[in-house]
Amino acid sequence: MKADGKFYFKWSVILFSVILIFSFFAFFAKKYAQASLELDIKGNKLSVKTSQLQAEAEKITKLDPQQYFIDSMRGFSFEKPNRQHWSQPKLLLGLDAMLQAKNLLLTSEMREAMAAGLAVHPMGEMLKDVQVLRLVSGDSMVIEITDLTSNELIDALIAKMQKSGEAPLSEADLADFRRQTIGFERITFSNEFTISVYDKAKLQAGPIKPSLPTFFMTLASTMGLAVDRLVADEQTILAGISLTLHQVKINGQLRELRIDRWMLLAESSNSFYLVEIAYSPQTTSSIQIWEELRALMDSFRVFNT
Repeated sequence: MKADGKFYFKWSVILFSVILIFSFFAFFAKKYAQASLELDIKGNKLSVKTSQLQAEAEKITKLDPQQYFIDSMRGFSFEKPNRQHWSQPKLLLGLDAMLQAKNLLLTSEMREAMAAGLAVHPMGEMLKDVQVLRLVSGDSMVIEITDLTSNELIDALIAKMQKSGEAPLSEADLADFRRQTIGFERITFSNEFTISVYDKAKLQAGPIKPSLPTFFMTLASTMGLAVDRLVADEQTILAGISLTLHQVKINGQLRELRIDRWMLLAESSNSFYLVEIAYSPQTTSSIQIWEELRALMDSFRVFNT
């Protein structure tokens, strides 16, 4: 049996709805005032002192530029890593430049859905014109999706479909479903620290007031931002996900891959910020890299103008 587009659309909607409902519930369930936010992923705990996230611009600009990266134009700073294996910070202008830097090849369905969502959303122009500062560490891994690439959620969805009483799915149908659900064909992964800056001046008028929660929900719905853990206070959101993919090609060899991501969302009067660290325990010196990534996230500050 060859599954049609409606078949895939139905299950994609179900998958996205589960993620969105969980994220929405977790945000409001955990939303309370506190001095810090903590998130544990696979035993690696990240703690963000939200009371220190905002800093006076005048004080930040007086910091030692040899020790701190200070971006007065975009309104943030962080302490530079002192290890030689880190790249120099690279500024990427626009969503396409970010995708190209990561060698990220989306599926045609994902590209079309993203383009359609950005075209009509009041935050679409702001998301497309994102400015990203990126630092990477160590060797990179070229990751390619295969017909058998899957994870626990996809396997569970396939098992449910096969028990639903519908006609059996062919191997080609299953391969199509796996690829479309994952959403990309290839990416070059590196342990990385990125700061994405979204200019509020590019917001268009819409029915919902632009706030940090609506910004987060927009990233989830239009950009495919997935999370499985989330905590928040009045001014900050800390989210994360641990993703394990089976049967992927890494540098040409079939293996299993685990990537953990932490995402910090904050804002100033001029911008929204998405600060991310991405880490794989399969990289060399993984414990050392994790500690350095955690220190980078902990040192991030937003100008309080």
